[in-house]
Amino acid sequence: MKLSLCVIVKDEIAHLDDCLDSIEHLVDEVVIVDTGSTDGTWELVQRRADIFDQIEWTGFCDARNHCQGLATGDWIVILDADEVISDTTGWKKGIEAAKSGEYDAVAFVLFNQLPDDQILNSDRIWQVRMYGKRPEITWIGSVHNQIAHALQKHPLNGKEAKFFQARVLIDHKGYNLPREVMKKKYVARMAALAEELEKAKDPKTKSYYQFQTANAYFMQNQYDDALNFIRDCDFKHMTVENAYSTSLMAVHCCHILGVQEEGMEYAKGMLDMNPDESMSFLMMGLAYLSDGKFQAAYNFLGATMAMVQMKGMQYKYSLDQHYIAAACGEAALNLKRYGDAKELFKMHLQKYQTQRIVELEKAIIPMDQAIAQGMVQANGQMIPGVGLQASPGDGVSIPDVRTSDSESPSEESPSDVPAPK
Repeated sequence: MKLSLCVIVKDEIAHLDDCLDSIEHLVDEVVIVDTGSTDGTWELVQRRADIFDQIEWTGFCDARNHCQGLATGDWIVILDADEVISDTTGWKKGIEAAKSGEYDAVAFVLFNQLPDDQILNSDRIWQVRMYGKRPEITWIGSVHNQIAHALQKHPLNGKEAKFFQARVLIDHKGYNLPREVMKKKYVARMAALAEELEKAKDPKTKSYYQFQTANAYFMQNQYDDALNFIRDCDFKHMTVENAYSTSLMAVHCCHILGVQEEGMEYAKGMLDMNPDESMSFLMMGLAYLSDGKFQAAYNFLGATMAMVQMKGMQYKYSLDQHYIAAACGEAALNLKRYGDAKELFKMHLQKYQTQRIVELEKAIIPMDQAIAQGMVQANGQMIPGVGLQASPGDGVSIPDVRTSDSESPSEESPSDVPAPK
């Protein structure tokens, strides 16, 4: 079986060598299509690719289809220039699945790196990246292009497409960008997304582009527009993966806009969809915190931190416990668990210098110090108008309220594949 790597590029001189170095030895030929580079990428392409071409940009799907049309292999592997293969543990099994004739495609794990100044460090999704080359298997979509629709429409067995999940890890750097750069990136996609929504022929395709449009509004910090759009989304026809992500955006929007009750409903929906995911607990905790229900917030946020700290556990979303510590600390503070709050604030400040948390952490002082400074009477009674006191021996106790005994949801198809009709 001959394997062709297909890559489309434009102005990727900073990334292309790393990309090719990570996979070149695993494939039989490298096919690259350049769409108008001016930074030296085209010259690099001509040195490193076995087959190459330069065309005018007319959209993602046109470029991808042209690239795979040039390939001479039996199976196609897709990688973008800002991606590298970082773990090939499952590569051999993926090749065996392709050779077996039993599977239409092979999905890899896409690890999206995100900016390190936010609560969400990264996320992981299964995505089709290897498939048999057949004339009827072509890409669709001018933005967020898809191959899974064609694979499902033309299954090898004539009944239903089958996807094999290989533990091959792709590191994607394209979202780890400054906020203003990301904002500009998504502004440019709005017209194409509107066009894809307009021409969507079936509910599953339409719901997919609803999810992507909501995400584009959210990434532009247009929280009102994002929430209003999400309210009209067809969750019923989304994949569970996309419905979960859309709900996640909705909770964030409600939290920012102060719509507590609605945010709680979306958070509960996330917990129902995936009760074993740390993000589900985090969103419940933030929803309760916004609603002033501090004990429930403390329980859920504490459970989130416990889940994040568990070794050997892998979640779709990689969360930053230092960021979460601030919210958990605020819940503890409102419960007058001053010792816990102080230690949680300290944990947050190990990585972030959030001014409000700096001030809150400084305001919490040990009981003996408070008595010595005249803030508290010798009998332990607080004097009105003074700082917060931690009791002697107070320590951080992070509760773990996870009680679900449900099994992990099965992953029969990658997240970019709509559920079969």
